Amino acid sequence: MQKITCHFDKAQYLPGEPVRLILPAHSALLSATFFRMERPVTLQAVREDDTLVLTDVPVGGYGVRISTEDGVWEGAFDVVSDRRTEIRYGFLSDFSSGDGDRLDVEWMRDLHLNAVQFYDWMYRHDKLLPDSELYSDPMGRPTSLAVIGRKIAACKKLGMRPFAYGAVYAATAATCEAHPDWAMYSMDGQPLVFASWLYFMNIAAGSPWSGHIVGQYLEAARFGFEGIHMDTYGLPKHVWDAEGRPVELAEEFPGLIVRDLHPDFFSSRFGEDLAGKLGVPCVALQHHAAHAASVLAENSYTDPALALTLDGTGLGTDGTVWGGELLFMDPGQPAFTRAGSLSPFPLPGGDQATRFPWRIALSLDLALRGADAVPFWRERQGMAADAVAEMLARRVNSPLTSSCGRLFDAVSALLGLCQETSYEGPAAIRLETAALGARRTSLPGGLPDITAEQAGAALFRRAKALSDSGADTGTAALGFHLSLAAAFTDMAEKAAQTYGTRTIALTGGVMQNRIMAGELVRLLSERGFTVLTNRDVPAGGGGLSLGQAAWGRWLLETGKY
Repeated sequence: MQKITCHFDKAQYLPGEPVRLILPAHSALLSATFFRMERPVTLQAVREDDTLVLTDVPVGGYGVRISTEDGVWEGAFDVVSDRRTEIRYGFLSDFSSGDGDRLDVEWMRDLHLNAVQFYDWMYRHDKLLPDSELYSDPMGRPTSLAVIGRKIAACKKLGMRPFAYGAVYAATAATCEAHPDWAMYSMDGQPLVFASWLYFMNIAAGSPWSGHIVGQYLEAARFGFEGIHMDTYGLPKHVWDAEGRPVELAEEFPGLIVRDLHPDFFSSRFGEDLAGKLGVPCVALQHHAAHAASVLAENSYTDPALALTLDGTGLGTDGTVWGGELLFMDPGQPAFTRAGSLSPFPLPGGDQATRFPWRIALSLDLALRGADAVPFWRERQGMAADAVAEMLARRVNSPLTSSCGRLFDAVSALLGLCQETSYEGPAAIRLETAALGARRTSLPGGLPDITAEQAGAALFRRAKALSDSGADTGTAALGFHLSLAAAFTDMAEKAAQTYGTRTIALTGGVMQNRIMAGELVRLLSERGFTVLTNRDVPAGGGGLSLGQAAWGRWLLETGKY
């Protein structure tokens, strides 16, 4: 029998994503065998027409052997917790209007590439996006912006991240002539030129060129690219600016690396390794402080401010798991202080609790009702509820957390909306969706008078009471949202009096919840706060790098490092 290479619908998969193996059309499937480290493993597989769908595949690399009446199909795929842990890099360079198919992108998918650089896609090196759909690239090749857009979309659909090529220094002769103060020069005052037609621009801090090129990169990101490959050419090293002052370009690149406080993150290890290679210091910044810094940086705000950072988890400075934090930020130092937080509660099973929200609900219910809570959850989850209760009683693998995201998970499980997850965020999403269908006027007795520090147990108790009284799920969900927003507003008010600022930043993954974000902005504005939010930068994990970069810059500017 002939051997044929398997095709998959994506180059790489994240946890919770179904793995789709494309079978030969109308071919009888005789057997399917899966391997990990050359050993057979059992995976859940269901045939749907000409596709074999695998679900709940654990993180790891897998081999596949499919026997059909037409031959034996062999291949491999991987499931990764973070695409950056297994980087496989490729390039695209043809974006002509006649290139309307996806064969090149699909070929890269079949090679299991997960990062694709769009090389020389731009209108010009110093003006990336064109003014018209059809244009000539810097080499004179006909190029279609629509084709680029389709290839970006195809990359994302097929599990690959599209990156835009960009040259850090390069500009046209026309730009150099129009802005001679942007350029770099030789010692005798002549503009520096690369390949006889690209002019070197000055990337030193304070140069107008730096702001210009970063703005171009932001436009590329808004167009759809998920990152920028910033080419430095590797030269020159020693140049002069328009005023004849020497510039050491090596000193304009990172003098400090800022990473997450958690030492086991891939990004933390990468940051440490990079700092070692560059010979520069590496500083650890607490996760929620980075979130807060991202909002301040995006809003160009450098005065003291409060920051409400609500998300899933992040390692705290006290070794516990944070996630419902009010921080006082002072970029001028730079320094931060934990000004308030949700009261911590146990997270049974640690990270496993994110897959089973009912565990968190049981934890809070035990704190509320003691052993009387167990029969309620045993009825829903069987003897697993007794095992989790025992784990909590013995304090085994049950770290404390102040996570707002995990509180959402618990209430969602309590209301019967989500007991188990296969991807990030379904419990909170279902809770928000339920709340969107309810009205404020349906809440019996109005909102409870509680503090944010009490909110975990108190709001869980409130949600259970509403549920037990026969209130519909949407009403209970809405009451939770509004009560939590009100409690955090009161916490901010007290902190404002202590720290002397009425500017507050809102960030973290919970701010993607329309009800929470809208209610917090409304309540805080009514109290006279100036509210800062993320707009172009994601409120979730996608904004952390900006916060870390801003923190590093503040450290260097203040001479604190």
